[in-house]
Amino acid sequence: MDTLYIDERALEHILWGAAFLGSGGGGSVEAGQFFIQRIASTGKDIPLWTLPLSDEQKQLHGCAMADIGANSALDPKQDEALLFAYDTLLTRVAETETISAVFPAETGAENMLAPFVVAAHHGLAVVDGDGAGRAIPTLPLCTFSLDQTYKDLPIAMANGEGDRLVVDSESNATHEPLIRDLTQLKRFNNSASLAMWPDTLENLAGKCVAGAVTTAMSCGRLFDALRNEDQTMLDSALPNVNTLTGYVIGKGKVESFAVNETGGFSFARIKIRNSKSNVTYTLIAQNESLICYADDNPNPVAYAPTSICCFGVDGFPYTNAELTKQSTLDKQLEVFLVAVSPREALRNEQLVEGFTKIIEELVVVSPTARQNPELRLVVPLGDLIVNLWQMKNSFIDYTKFLSKSSLNVQEVTY
Repeated sequence: MDTLYIDERALEHILWGAAFLGSGGGGSVEAGQFFIQRIASTGKDIPLWTLPLSDEQKQLHGCAMADIGANSALDPKQDEALLFAYDTLLTRVAETETISAVFPAETGAENMLAPFVVAAHHGLAVVDGDGAGRAIPTLPLCTFSLDQTYKDLPIAMANGEGDRLVVDSESNATHEPLIRDLTQLKRFNNSASLAMWPDTLENLAGKCVAGAVTTAMSCGRLFDALRNEDQTMLDSALPNVNTLTGYVIGKGKVESFAVNETGGFSFARIKIRNSKSNVTYTLIAQNESLICYADDNPNPVAYAPTSICCFGVDGFPYTNAELTKQSTLDKQLEVFLVAVSPREALRNEQLVEGFTKIIEELVVVSPTARQNPELRLVVPLGDLIVNLWQMKNSFIDYTKFLSKSSLNVQEVTY
């Protein structure tokens, strides 16, 4: 129930932490930086309400904010699109609700900052929780969508020109394809902003991944500390990042990519090759990276809802929007691929089945693929990132360098 005040530097940390934790999706770094400029121009620090909420806060109302569309798509007026979507939803619920706080729908460089744009303009708070702890390819995979009834389902949709729609449908499952189809209209150009799931803060907080914003902020601080050799910052950031766990997938340079923007998505295959071990990793993405193969292993080396995250030897995270740029290919930057275990809220059976269904539409996966015993050992994420950074210039078989004696290893239980 504490209130933190988020200034421009904290927004930068949230951006970079969310860019890493978003599994390649949730928008581009460029979009997030644009939002930070717009928020900073208001001259306001944004209140962030941590969980648990006070009894008074629980009775207030809120909603979730997000941009939707192809991962690299950006409306030049995307900040205004968010405000139009919020204002439209507010008008829809005005007779019964006054919105006091907003949530990010997911973790990503763009979408974790989307509610801060609205909060800065309207004098609202942001709540320290989101609907996944990572980026997700479809709305029904968001924890906020679970157990929704028809009265909860209006979704306001807008672009930066002020074209606005309120989308009503029989369920969250039918909302998703309808909204995706609308984003492909020429007026939306593969990108739209959404305001959705209006409810009491108590109900929204009960469904969210608690601490998602502060965890992203700590992760961004961790990368900042490593780049600038700031031990004090490192020590303060590490405990929170270590509440997450993960394992190394590998290291290499972006060798090639293929992107197809259709249906309101960026479908991508990204190949990252380690020339010394001669192993190529293939990321398969529907906006977000959902599955990863290594050509020396018949099974996937990571599989959603596990997140497939990326940071470079320069100490900056990379989303799929950056990995699929020609400039990244030309730069020949080495990157680490890290699998991050899903938050508890994302281990819901309905959500896991939803991820599996989408993955099986992208690639044929054997029934035993997710049971690979080699991938069941995970370590505290912050310690893992620090270890990789310290050995970034060494040649190591990164899939085997961790052992139970080197770090606190746990077993994945889902």
